[in-house]
Amino acid sequence: MRHRLASAILTAALSSLAAGAAVGQETLDRGTLVIIQGDRVVGQEKFLLRSGRRSGSPDGFTLSSTVSYPAERPLRTFTAVVEFLPDSQPVASILELQNGGQERVLMVLGPRRVTVRLKTATGESAREYPAGGSVLLADDSVFAYHTLPPNLSQPAAHGMTLRGTRRGGAELTDHGTEPTEVGPDTRALWHLSVTLGGVTRHLWYDDRGRLVKLSIPSRDLVVLRAESD
Repeated sequence: MRHRLASAILTAALSSLAAGAAVGQETLDRGTLVIIQGDRVVGQEKFLLRSGRRSGSPDGFTLSSTVSYPAERPLRTFTAVVEFLPDSQPVASILELQNGGQERVLMVLGPRRVTVRLKTATGESAREYPAGGSVLLADDSVFAYHTLPPNLSQPAAHGMTLRGTRRGGAELTDHGTEPTEVGPDTRALWHLSVTLGGVTRHLWYDDRGRLVKLSIPSRDLVVLRAESD
């Protein structure tokens, strides 16, 4: 029963997104994620999810976000843009890091190969990986791409970070809807988990398909949607 309910939530979320994509660059979700490690707030991520893709295609979605570490007077800033197909499969990304210097990583995830280009102040390099099957993103510094629920009908073949690093085989598990602690409250949320390279991250979505909470227990890290969203 719970798996049917979880599937219905995903179907409703993706149907809502697809309906928005048909009318152009509509804002589908926006907000702020608070990044907590241990008992300290270590950063925040402001994100915007829109219908359509930056490449000009009206199909699919575009996620853009800016992450600040720490949240106030940041020492490191990440700016990310990720394009998705209508089935939530990532197809392209740009990651820019400002950390005293500047670094830019461009990634294209095609059906046969993944192409990664790295640009820094000292030069440019490129590398390719063979592709096959679907991909799950699992970055350690950027999290808002999880605001688009993954497609359960396509088991992930492997994981990639936004820096263009492979994460090996990926496993996606649907735990159904369950009571979940979100700050001082307990809410009924849809729970998914993603395991890559022995590291598991847990994702919780509300009945509108919005990401509410993320946790990586091995890093003692929790990401929460700001209450004002």
